[in-house]
Amino acid sequence: MGVDVGHLSGGLIVLFGPAIAGVAIGNAGRTITRGPFALWVVGILFAAFVIQAVVAASFQGSTASIGFSTISMAVCSFLLYQRIARRAYDAGFEKWFAYVAILPVVNLVLIIVLLFKGSVAERSEIAADIVSKA
Repeated sequence: MGVDVGHLSGGLIVLFGPAIAGVAIGNAGRTITRGPFALWVVGILFAAFVIQAVVAASFQGSTASIGFSTISMAVCSFLLYQRIARRAYDAGFEKWFAYVAILPVVNLVLIIVLLFKGSVAERSEIAADIVSKA
């Protein structure tokens, strides 16, 4: 009763690969503010839920359902983490912050932080207004 390392590593690549790719590609200087970020997060999570429900109802446990489910979750994961990287950049965090968001449970906390943390541009405008009024 041993662990099949090849199967395990393949599973980890499927699980974390799209998220890592999304962070690597998503933090190319592009930003996304809080409102659109919230819409993307809700939209991606809703799409993932609907896709899984449709797959479960349509294929009913066949191998095609596993493949389609894996591909759809990889796409959703890629898009979500790409948006997390862009939002982290907009909020003034470094790239490592988005990579930490890949960890289960930690990602929920960091998404909430990103939903409430203001943009660097917003803080700069507020500071400029304060200085100009002084």
